[in-house]
Amino acid sequence: MKRSLGLLTIALISLVPILHESFAQTGSKTSTRLITLGTGAGPPPRAHRAQSSNLLIVNGTLYVVDAGDGVARRIAKAGFNVRDIGTIFLTHHHDDHTAGLGTLMSTAWDNQRTQPINVYGPPRTEELVKSAVQYFNISAEIRIADGGRTVPIAQVFRGHDVGPGIVYQDTNVRVTAAENTHFAFHTGAAAGKFKSYGYRFETPDRVVVFTGDTGPNDAITALARGAGWARIAFPRDASLRGSGIHAGAALEREVAANRGRCPPWALRPCGGRATRAY
Repeated sequence: MKRSLGLLTIALISLVPILHESFAQTGSKTSTRLITLGTGAGPPPRAHRAQSSNLLIVNGTLYVVDAGDGVARRIAKAGFNVRDIGTIFLTHHHDDHTAGLGTLMSTAWDNQRTQPINVYGPPRTEELVKSAVQYFNISAEIRIADGGRTVPIAQVFRGHDVGPGIVYQDTNVRVTAAENTHFAFHTGAAAGKFKSYGYRFETPDRVVVFTGDTGPNDAITALARGAGWARIAFPRDASLRGSGIHAGAALEREVAANRGRCPPWALRPCGGRATRAY
C-alpha cells in the first residue's frame, strides 16, 4: 500500500485542461486572470506539456505558482516578459514543481531584472533558491564580464521559508497557506520532515485557491471555502478517486457547492478570465 501511494502521487494530473474562453472583464487591467502554464504531472517530460506552473495576474501584476520545467517558455508564449515576474510561490519541492525555477530566475536576470524576486514556499525554499543561484552564478559572472550587467545575481533572488497562515500580502493579493497531505504517507525518519502547501489568493475581485497535490484534508477544504476558482489536483482515472492521493470528495463537494461554481472535474472561471498556455 505504501508503495502504491508513492506511485499514485507521481501519477497525479494537476488539472483537466480548462476551456479556451474569455469571460467578463477580459480587457480590464483590474480583473484577475489565471493562466495554467503547465499541467503535466510527475517527472517524465512530455512533448507538448510543461510541468506544473501557473500565472496569476492581478491588476497587471504577475504571480507565479509553482515552477516546473518549461515555465519560462510558457510565460513567453503567454505574451509576458519573464523580467516582470517578481513573486513566486511553491506548493512543495518535488522537481516537477520546481525544475524550471532556476531557469526562470536566470532568464529574468539575463533580461536585466535588478529588482528583487521573492520566492515563498515550505521549509527549505531558501536553501533551494540559494542552490539555484549558485548553479547559475558562473554564467552570471561571465555575463557581467561580457558587459551590460553589474548587479550580481545573488542580490536579486530571495527565498523565504513560510508556514501555514498568511504568508504574503500586498495591494493586490493576500495569500494564505495551509498544509496538505501530499507527504502524509511518509514513515520513519521522513515522517513530517517535508511540507506541502495549498494557497488561497484573495484579490479585489476574486478568491483563487491552489490545492497543490493532496489527499482529503480539512485544512485545504477550509482554504477553498468561498473560492471562485480552484485548481484541484486529482487522478485522470476516476477509479483512483478516494484513494487518499487527491483533493478528495470532501473538498470536491465544498467547491462544487459554492453556488454551483467550480465543479470538481475542471477549473471553470466564475467571471473574469482564464486561459491556458501549455
